[in-house]
Amino acid sequence: MKSGINKVYIFSAILLLLSGCAPQEKSVSEAPLAPAEQTEASGEFTYDFAALEQSIKGLTYIDESGTEQKLFGEGKVVDEEYLEKYIQFDVSTISESFVMRHDDESMAALLMILKPINGDDDAVKTAFDNFLVLYKTQFEGYFPQEYDLVEDYYTVDKGDYVVYIISYNNEAVLTAINKAKISK
Repeated sequence: MKSGINKVYIFSAILLLLSGCAPQEKSVSEAPLAPAEQTEASGEFTYDFAALEQSIKGLTYIDESGTEQKLFGEGKVVDEEYLEKYIQFDVSTISESFVMRHDDESMAALLMILKPINGDDDAVKTAFDNFLVLYKTQFEGYFPQEYDLVEDYYTVDKGDYVVYIISYNNEAVLTAINKAKISK
C-alpha cells in the first residue's frame, strides 16, 4: 500500500509541475516579466485593493489529490496593526499596504503589496527578510509542503510598490494584481 501511495504522490507532484500549479520562481531575475511590466515607472499608478481582494479570493489551484482549492481560502485581509503584532513585520518601513493571507493559518499563502516610505525599497526588503525567517518557522517540521512554498516565494518591484507572493499559482496572483492597477 505504501508503494502505491508513493507512486500517487510522485505522479501528483509531476502533474502539478507540468500544470504550473507548483510554487513559482523566487525572483524577477529568475523569471523575467513581460517588457511592459519591467518598465513601469514610479508614481504612475496605484491599485484598486477592493477589486484585487475579490479577484484573489476567486483564484484556485488543483491540490495533490486532484481537488480544486482556493489559493487563499476565504482570504483574510490584514491591517498594519495585525502586521506588526502577529506577523511581526516592521510597518515603520511602509506608507501603504495590502496584505492578504490564507484564512487557515496552517496554509502559507500570503500576498503583500507594500509601498515603501520615501521609496526606500531596501528597508522594506530588509523588513520582509526578517519577517520571512519567522514565517518559515511556523511551517518548518509541521507542514513541509507549506514550508517549501514559503521558500519559493516570488517578489517583484511594480512602480512604487514591492510585491511578495507566496502561493501555489504565483502567475495567477500576479495577473490579478496587474488587472487591479489604476492610473493616478
